Amino acid sequence: MKSVLAILMLAAAMLASPAWADFIDGHRLAKWGQEVRKFRAQAADSGQPQHVDWSSTQVAIFMGFVSGVYDASGERGCTPESLTGREVFDVVIAYLEQHPKQHHLSGSRLVADSLQQAFPCEG
Repeated sequence: MKSVLAILMLAAAMLASPAWADFIDGHRLAKWGQEVRKFRAQAADSGQPQHVDWSSTQVAIFMGFVSGVYDASGERGCTPESLTGREVFDVVIAYLEQHPKQHHLSGSRLVADSLQQAFPCEG
């Protein structure tokens, strides 16, 4: 528990750094998203919680970044109230996989674009 908390605090500190925030683009976000997929596959295969390692740190950073953009953004498309964090992560990962030519854009823009495409407002 202490190691997970330490990693989350480290991730939050890195994300809070203005210099680091400028470098989170779609390339980095897509890489982290792939780590989320690998982490989930490993956990499903083993049936055991995974030990904290560099890949799970990337998972935590991805989830923290996407959650932060989602929470801070007023532009979420028309997301349903019942939308879970896991569903948000899956939407972003799928969007990044389907739009590799947009990876030069900022990570926050890609999160917003993915949600607007997945949950367009009708009318």
